Amino acid sequence: RSVQRLNELMSKTQRSLHFQIDEISGRTVITVLDATTNEVVRQIPSSEHLAVLRHLERVGALLDTRC
Repeated sequence: RSVQRLNELMSKTQRSLHFQIDEISGRTVITVLDATTNEVVRQIPSSEHLAVLRHLERVGALLDTRC
């Protein structure tokens, strides 16, 4: 029943969700798209947040190889 209600709400908002894994950070990325225009409404985590995570992953890799 809850899933049915969520599906009804999503269809009324005309939004679709896309899930993927960011290769560098390993984080799950959720993209909310406008179902009619296919325009990105929101991304979780944001592109900026992912950029910071990717940078930290690279710095961490550099630190690990020097030890």
